[in-house]
Amino acid sequence: MSHSDELLKLTSDAARTFTSTYYRAVETNIPSVEGFYLPTAGIVWNGNTLAGGKELVDFLLKSPKATYEVQCYDAQVTTPDGKGSCAFMLQVSGTVKYGDEKSTPRGFSDTFMMKPDLADNKKFLIAHHGFRLVV
Repeated sequence: MSHSDELLKLTSDAARTFTSTYYRAVETNIPSVEGFYLPTAGIVWNGNTLAGGKELVDFLLKSPKATYEVQCYDAQVTTPDGKGSCAFMLQVSGTVKYGDEKSTPRGFSDTFMMKPDLADNKKFLIAHHGFRLVV
């Protein structure tokens, strides 16, 4: 397996794991969401600029409960780190319902820039995050 194939497999596996665990945390354990982010992460949540996972947690705790359905995701290697890992961009789309909404779920689009954790280059943390509701 070539080095680029190894990085593609690494990012594919990381994207699958991240996607399943991140949205479950946002739905069921909002305080744990902070641990998915680098301390310096930049976040734009549907037009609201937030600095780091702590600010996002505070924002989400004030928001109605959300239920996500991920429909697809795609990961693209951006920057190999020379240590067997890389940064990658992750695009996720699906639907979300807020609170007890009876209406049709709303579409969403999420873009994450993921970087390897310095303590474990097979684990990834969010460096930048953009979330947008799709009208």
